Amino acid sequence: DGKYMIVGNPYMAPLDLQAFFAGNSGLLTGAYWTETENGPGVGGTDGNNWLTPDASSVIPPYGAFFVERKADATGDNTIKFTADMQKFVSEAGSGTETTAFTITADNETGRSGAVLAYAGGAVNGYEAAEDVQLMRNLLGNNANELSVYTVAGDMAANINQVKDLQQIPLGLFAADGDVTTLTFTGVDALLEPSLYDAETGTDTPITEGMTLSVNGSSHGRYFIRARGAGEGTSGISEVVGDVDGDVTVYSVAERQVVVSSSAGLRAVRVYAVGGQLLKSESVADGRTAVTLDGVDSGVAIVRVTTAAGTTVKKITVK
Repeated sequence: DGKYMIVGNPYMAPLDLQAFFAGNSGLLTGAYWTETENGPGVGGTDGNNWLTPDASSVIPPYGAFFVERKADATGDNTIKFTADMQKFVSEAGSGTETTAFTITADNETGRSGAVLAYAGGAVNGYEAAEDVQLMRNLLGNNANELSVYTVAGDMAANINQVKDLQQIPLGLFAADGDVTTLTFTGVDALLEPSLYDAETGTDTPITEGMTLSVNGSSHGRYFIRARGAGEGTSGISEVVGDVDGDVTVYSVAERQVVVSSSAGLRAVRVYAVGGQLLKSESVADGRTAVTLDGVDSGVAIVRVTTAAGTTVKKITVK
């Protein structure tokens, strides 16, 4: 009817409604309507306060909501979106903002980014409500398009919210021969973060604006670590006594399995679901990351033994 319009959140992150309405104050009244699991929800802002006390202050990634055009607005219905409208929250609808650690990848073909955010109420593994899976076009000439990611559970993710993981895989898809620069910002979001290089066995403190040059793709070599223990929004806490949660197993590259743990690895064995041993490696040097190549694609069972114990995980090998 020319008064009410439906708007979609275009970001792979929650949309901050306060910032959204501030950026569109010349067109929209500030009221909004959205569908919830409990039925229609109504909310809004007068520019300073929410009109409905329990209204959500964010719209989830790709979520939709209705807005109202001002009676005295002029011009067409052009909606504006800006980068500062993206917001990370600890729980959907809570409005509790978290801090975010960002990795930006640049090379001659373009730019890609990934976010690692600490949230007290987050799940360490992949959770669709808080993490965003990396979506890539694997067909034709786009198979090696630039994409940087961290791992949530066993999935490559653009946005990864965690509570208390200590060693988080960092990877990159790029064409062979392309030199990519990774830049780290928002470093204060993590507690004493460092970059672990499994190939050289070195651990380097990450500072604000630090860069790393990577040739081609990289999977299973680099890991983001957070040292010490700390609760709240100022860091990632130490994992104690949770062997399963301390081991990450994933496969994002063809016929490759990557295993990491903050405790030293001792052995990794990959089995087919029928029990056939597909690949194994014994680790005697205290490494915390192992990459197994040439593993048959399909569902596999991975048995990981570390200095802290043994865990078994089921994954799909690309």
